[in-house]
Amino acid sequence: MTLPILRDTTVYAPKVGAVGFSAAVAMLCGAIQSPLSVLTTWSSANLLDDLAVLVMLSFATLRLWHAQGAVILLTILWLLLCMAALLHTSVDGETAFFLFRQILMPAILIVCGLVLSEMEWKLVCRIAILIGLANAAYIVLEELGIHLLDASKLAANSGVWILNGIPGYYYGYALNGDVIVRAGGLVLNPPIAGIVTAVAAIIAWQTIRPGWRFPLTAALVLATMAASSRAGLLIAFAGLVLPWMVRRLGIIPATAIAAGGGFLFGLQILNHGGTASHLRGFLGGLSDAIAYPLGRGFGYAGNFADIGLVESSESLVGIAFSATGFTSVIIVAILGVVLLCRLMGDTSIWIAAIGLGAVASSFFSETAGAVNGTIPLWLAVGYALTVRIRSGCLEPVHTSRISTARRLGRAEGHQGY
Repeated sequence: MTLPILRDTTVYAPKVGAVGFSAAVAMLCGAIQSPLSVLTTWSSANLLDDLAVLVMLSFATLRLWHAQGAVILLTILWLLLCMAALLHTSVDGETAFFLFRQILMPAILIVCGLVLSEMEWKLVCRIAILIGLANAAYIVLEELGIHLLDASKLAANSGVWILNGIPGYYYGYALNGDVIVRAGGLVLNPPIAGIVTAVAAIIAWQTIRPGWRFPLTAALVLATMAASSRAGLLIAFAGLVLPWMVRRLGIIPATAIAAGGGFLFGLQILNHGGTASHLRGFLGGLSDAIAYPLGRGFGYAGNFADIGLVESSESLVGIAFSATGFTSVIIVAILGVVLLCRLMGDTSIWIAAIGLGAVASSFFSETAGAVNGTIPLWLAVGYALTVRIRSGCLEPVHTSRISTARRLGRAEGHQGY
């Protein structure tokens, strides 16, 4: 079965080129920018990863110059919708830009993921594991009561409330409803740290040699639990459990069980702190998209919104729906369906599962748009979309000419290059 997304399959992607190197730089910038902000007085350090992502986009655009396909067209449409929402928004410029950046950056990263070569994806995976382990190590120190970095300085720069020297976003709720102080990792933000360690856990389980696979994955999962990041736990489930369920039960039963279990779990924690806020953000954004098909502009949804809201609402998709209108609902639905189709292969379905986790977490979390912790997450979405399903096996569409010749040689029973 063939589900082509990029019609032009001859897009040149070297083993590790400028896109791969800039992806590595962007991930490293995201990892160090919070500590850098705390240790120095450089207020613009939090834009390091954004700049690196824009550089990566410029190189990716060169590879996509001759590419055609639904993903490219939908991405262009998404960009136009974001620009239109920015132009007719009525909030102040700083707030509008922040919200615009939140929903635009994931789309940019998906585009970059479209052109990653196999070796570049492996480089992204290696760095994701290293960054995840670094955050897990710092989480261990936090659990021991050792705080090398003062997270309150970073929170003060963002105007976040601080209680007992701890930023407000460090407080969370255990499954029994008790208030807890979560671990924030090196990124100094518990929800983002949970995503970083969850993605690293998935990649470690799928790519590390057997002797190290279990202990490293277990350590990263425990770090995700210490961060008590619902988005991180959802992504970990999607990447670690869902592929196993699909292989044994089939795509439809596995998806139904996962969706049903997620719904019941959501009902259980609905009254825990901000859970209702996450749900309200998604439903509010969807309601706005239906009532205003062309979008309302920025400012009506999201934690940083200040128009027409009595309480905060936390949903990345909700922000997009409210700002850009019903067309974005269709785009997100198409993205989800295509990623579900990718789960029908026999190999590498874990990459598509990461993509589904990214989309699912964006429904109930703004953190899914935090560039400093989600670069490999959204790159995985793009990489999964450029996979062709043939005879139950997933093959990258955008491989280099040499690797393509090798596969053809093997198919004919020859050594190849």
